[in-house]
Amino acid sequence: MDMMQVALDIAPSGSSAKGQLLANYGWSAGMEEGDYPRAEIPFQEALEIASENGDGLLLQRTLAQAAQVDLYHDRPNDAIEKSKQILRTQPVDLDLTAECAARFVFCVGADHAGEPVGQRDLDAFIAAAERLGNRMWLHFAFMVSEFAARKRGDWENARYFGNRGLMVAPGSPGSLSTMPLTELNTGEFDRAEELLQELLGQIPGTPVNPSFHYPAVVMVSGISSWFNGSPREPALPSSYTEIVLFSPFAVPIYVSVANVGLGFDALVRHDTEACQRAYDALTGSKGIFVYVVVVARLLGHLAHALGNVPQAVEHFEDSMAFCAKAGYRPEYA
Repeated sequence: MDMMQVALDIAPSGSSAKGQLLANYGWSAGMEEGDYPRAEIPFQEALEIASENGDGLLLQRTLAQAAQVDLYHDRPNDAIEKSKQILRTQPVDLDLTAECAARFVFCVGADHAGEPVGQRDLDAFIAAAERLGNRMWLHFAFMVSEFAARKRGDWENARYFGNRGLMVAPGSPGSLSTMPLTELNTGEFDRAEELLQELLGQIPGTPVNPSFHYPAVVMVSGISSWFNGSPREPALPSSYTEIVLFSPFAVPIYVSVANVGLGFDALVRHDTEACQRAYDALTGSKGIFVYVVVVARLLGHLAHALGNVPQAVEHFEDSMAFCAKAGYRPEYA
């Protein structure tokens, strides 16, 4: 951030170059430092410069970066609105990288908000990523289609898109943390464990910072234990959780992902105190869908484990209403 501040100080005031630096500064503050309020100011300044200069490319790129920060800070509705603004751009003027970012944010944000994602949107994301030729965005496009197929109970296509994602980005913590859900739901526990072990194998080489690797491992381990009906032994090192939960730089969605895993693990271990901690943490989450889990259903199980049956029933009813609206068939069942 220090070098970026130096660059900002010398960039011509009101220039598009300064606007791009401001957008990058906002991204760094929001994603690398987990500071949403600090990110908002440079994003707004960059958008004002884009408007004043009539710079459509700067506008798209700033909105794309800001939308991703919104998404990872558990603000799906704000993220969706920014992505829609990008996608309203005329095709001839639409920047492919901004388009891919917008389509990713729109699809994932809609999931978090409980809005169905249409096949046209999924296909458009893959097509844009293929035109761009960027492996990261192509991987995300396949991963989003894997999400959608799994939530409909279309296990064949979920595997197909999950495998395509891993072919494009081998070892991706995103795919390795979502694909086990398909295997667990279809009774392929050994394959789910293989995927988890591959994810765990990356930890020794992963920097000790609140990157997605750590909450992903915690989540998949907890959900796997829930499906298997027995806690993982030995338990994961507590440091995997602490890296995320106690870091001031962790983005909220990663914290929620870790708490989802801790919640399932607490249920399997019949650990009342851990159930209470997970319940308190997840109750504060704005989103009802966190990455791969309808949080209301997990909250129902946690409330039941804590002896609060009326609250558990309310959470389960919320979960069923959410799933019916969004078309999440396995979760609804």
